[in-house]
Amino acid sequence: MDGNYLRRVTQKVQEINNLIFDIKILNYTGTVKEEVNDFKRRIDLLELKIKALPKDDNEYEQSSDISDFENELEIIENELNILYQLEKEKTNICFGIISTEIYEIIPRCAPKLRIDIAGGQNYDGVNALTFYSNDQENQMFQLIKCKEPGHTCCVLIRAVHSGKFLGREDGKNYFGVNVCQTNANPNDETNHWFIESFGKGVYIIICSHANLALDIKGGSDKSETNVICWERHEELNQQFILQPIDPIKSELFRRKLLEIKPSTESLPFFSSVKQWFQK
Repeated sequence: MDGNYLRRVTQKVQEINNLIFDIKILNYTGTVKEEVNDFKRRIDLLELKIKALPKDDNEYEQSSDISDFENELEIIENELNILYQLEKEKTNICFGIISTEIYEIIPRCAPKLRIDIAGGQNYDGVNALTFYSNDQENQMFQLIKCKEPGHTCCVLIRAVHSGKFLGREDGKNYFGVNVCQTNANPNDETNHWFIESFGKGVYIIICSHANLALDIKGGSDKSETNVICWERHEELNQQFILQPIDPIKSELFRRKLLEIKPSTESLPFFSSVKQWFQK
């Protein structure tokens, strides 16, 4: 074990204490306060053990706790970073929509259905369609504030199961273009939407870079109907309810999204052919 070990772990403890302080600034109430206090107890205990380490560098190899300290510090730091990100992202987007909620998107023309990523697939280019409510992750979405000039309520709509965004297929902007799970690039203009309130918890979802609105094709109330973009007309098939899911599940999903590494695989050829015939 090198002679800088004690210096390294002491510095790491200080960094973790600084992170705890940063979280307290963001939120030090309720369950977050309990979690922070628990982390503080764990780090204080480790600090006591570190102070008891041999002062002579030559004795480090005989201390069985050394690797355990490093592992425990890494675990605590990773968990605290997740908690910090969860608290940092608590922003009110607009009209009561917040990025700390996970939502189901319910079309008013078919209130028993939900917007769904077909088959729960992770590929780029998978269709968004309607499907019966089933509480699965491919019917859950996080809305993230997008700093888009000219729009005060510009958002990214992120699928929980894949970590990818809803957008226009291949970036096209004609009437009837499919909405699909595009990619995980927040800077891709295809993925930018802005929200307008239609009153009483109902919203119109508009393409930020095309004069088109999110639309249930033909106003159908049948399952597996394509979600498309169409000329804005504000009928029921362009009106959507954003329904928050259970808060406990919401936090679990947000934690998952912080850790997820979206794939970059495109839709396989035969799947894309099948999807084309379903349009």
